[in-house]
Amino acid sequence: MEYQSSLSSKVIEWIHNVQYEDIPFEALHEAKRALLDTIGIGIAGQLTQVSTIAHNFVLSQYGSSDYHHSAKLWCSNNKSVSMCGAALANAWIIDSIDMHDTGHYTKGHAGCALIPSLLSCIHIYEKNNENKKLNGKEFLTTLIVGYEIAYRAGHSLHVTVPDIHSSGSWVSLGCSAMLCRLLKLSYDSTAHALGIAEYYGPRSQIMRCVNYPTMLKDGLGQGALVGISSALLGELGFTGSPAVTMTKVDDNKVLFDIWNSLGKEYRINIVHVYKCHACCYWAQPSLNAIDKIKQKYPNVTFMNDTISNIDIYTFFEATHLLQTVPKTSDQAQYSISFSTAAALIYGRIGPKLLNAINDQKIINLMEKIHIHIDPQLDPTFMLGVRNQISTTDNKNISAMTSNASTIIITLRDGSQYDSGLSFVKWDKIAGEKEPSDEELIEKYMWLCKEAGVEDQQAIEQLKDICMQDMENIEDMNILQDILADLDCTNSYKYQTI
Repeated sequence: MEYQSSLSSKVIEWIHNVQYEDIPFEALHEAKRALLDTIGIGIAGQLTQVSTIAHNFVLSQYGSSDYHHSAKLWCSNNKSVSMCGAALANAWIIDSIDMHDTGHYTKGHAGCALIPSLLSCIHIYEKNNENKKLNGKEFLTTLIVGYEIAYRAGHSLHVTVPDIHSSGSWVSLGCSAMLCRLLKLSYDSTAHALGIAEYYGPRSQIMRCVNYPTMLKDGLGQGALVGISSALLGELGFTGSPAVTMTKVDDNKVLFDIWNSLGKEYRINIVHVYKCHACCYWAQPSLNAIDKIKQKYPNVTFMNDTISNIDIYTFFEATHLLQTVPKTSDQAQYSISFSTAAALIYGRIGPKLLNAINDQKIINLMEKIHIHIDPQLDPTFMLGVRNQISTTDNKNISAMTSNASTIIITLRDGSQYDSGLSFVKWDKIAGEKEPSDEELIEKYMWLCKEAGVEDQQAIEQLKDICMQDMENIEDMNILQDILADLDCTNSYKYQTI
């Protein structure tokens, strides 16, 4: 393709040439953790109405009778659709539970689209590799390719545009890169595929969905669909325009540095973080603040009838989250007031609690919550704070948002309880302790329980494949097969019968 920069040429070479042995152990292990975490969220996503809509839609519109171009829907009684349909539906369902991994600098999420997209490519890998099965090592290597390209594409996008775009707008490049690798596309075909992915990626401005929460969420279903489609189109000879975020780097030092570190610095180790609660990342500092207050004052009972006010002081973007009583699960996930009240009353916020939108205890407490913009929580101020508390060096400090919050609870007797400045739990870049393997496994197990999965053998098998046996797996179809056959007794389809 014309107009490719020398750096973007190196990016394409890396996509195709990087091997399992080239990747640091830490990056490989983080990819395993991300895989298990995302699978758990996808299972929990079966509780949402989106799961039923997604399955019905792709079964009617994205069928496939060709084995190599087909993939399976998770938790679907073993139903198959096209690769594009599976990537779209499974990503939609994961995105319906706002508990997926997050990448700083990108202002969004990658694994939600990358993992269902990669699973949708297992059969076509056999077609282009003389019926050789996709093994665990190549699966893991390709997943890391997706994360590294996606995180850089997201960062590049947000340093070149004034508004915040959804994850779907940039994760499509990571999804495309993975399939380009598995298809062994030529240099030119890969360049065209990445250009198609960037051009067709959804221009979804995330603040629109923050201000008016719906099932659109973070655009990740469309990002997965576009990513898979672009690689398949590139294989057929469809041409694209050079990906701006990857080619216009020679005159932009920030963009150059983002891409020049590829293969030397693994962003999955640096910017990749996890969520403890099922709600928007911008609301999570407030939930950590609630936890801090409970820990600091264990002898104080915070009940609705004893509380006068709950004041939340947070950054600008978070104040745009819904503050009124939510009417849907999607609104609940994007509501800072609902999630804060629910956390104070019940603790951890999971899929089931998101459906408690008529819980009068939560509604009554929401009336006492007041949200304020804290002028100190601007990027310049927060950079200084994080420089002092972060264990990473300055160049790796988060530029995503000033993602912090302080909560002061005032009781009716006039006493006040201050959380102090709080960040997102598990956010290592903000100086918080990242989750251990055991904590992520506990989260996965908890989500399976919330979804009503009764097949304990399958639950354990999925965990072991991700965390222990990956390198020894000869055929990754096993992962897709287990997920497709998994039954969630609490799923939305059973709720509506």
